[in-house]
Amino acid sequence: ITKEKMSTEFGGPYFGVYSGRTIYIREDLPQIVKISVIAHERQHASDNAQGSFWKDEPRAWLAGFRAQPIGFLLGIVMSLTPSRLALYWTRLRGDV
Repeated sequence: ITKEKMSTEFGGPYFGVYSGRTIYIREDLPQIVKISVIAHERQHASDNAQGSFWKDEPRAWLAGFRAQPIGFLLGIVMSLTPSRLALYWTRLRGDV
């Protein structure tokens, strides 16, 4: 889906989201990042999200890294934007 739709539908500049048995991925991402993001979101799907940043994210990060290490690292670099950093800050505080 588009970057704009991701923000309006899911409330932030996510690269991917698992929701209602469907994985949504932003169409503007490079293919190697998409591979990593899909693996990340599949991990969330199999874990049945625990509702906590520190319970949900580490296993998903590892899955994304294993699926496409360069795509995972490029995704980190692409996340160094004010909107993505604000999203992480909000999630770390437990607001989302």
